[in-house]
Amino acid sequence: MLAGTFAEASSDNNLDPKFRTHKLKTEIENPINRDDDEQHNRSKFNIPFNKNELIKVLKTKKTTAPGDDRITYEMFKHMPESMIDIMLQLINKVWVTGQLPHSWKHANVIPILKPNKNKSDPKSYRPISLTSNFCKLMESMVNVRLKHLSNGEKYNK
Repeated sequence: MLAGTFAEASSDNNLDPKFRTHKLKTEIENPINRDDDEQHNRSKFNIPFNKNELIKVLKTKKTTAPGDDRITYEMFKHMPESMIDIMLQLINKVWVTGQLPHSWKHANVIPILKPNKNKSDPKSYRPISLTSNFCKLMESMVNVRLKHLSNGEKYNK
């Protein structure tokens, strides 16, 4: 029951009909094709990540609940150097190919009852999604690069 409620709340059916039509038209007319995008291939923002970028982002991470893989940020922080290198290789493979591991796309959704709401009504709950910290780590690395781009700053790793 909750899954259906959360799925419906996140579906395109909740979008304004004009926007939904525009979105569909745009997606059909402008499919994403990374192979044809020369700018993408040349951009300094799309080069592989380096170890300094990974370590800087990892240092900013606080303790959070892990996703299905049960890997915490503390585990990452205590990994030997050789494992950090392997992590970086995986992140760069995902970055270059654009192919996320299936497990990174999975979330455990925990329903949290809203204050003073009827617990028998599925709409009284808000979903909290627990996703892979590995994926969130990479997302943070991408975010750092995008912040530099959006602020018009030179990007220096």
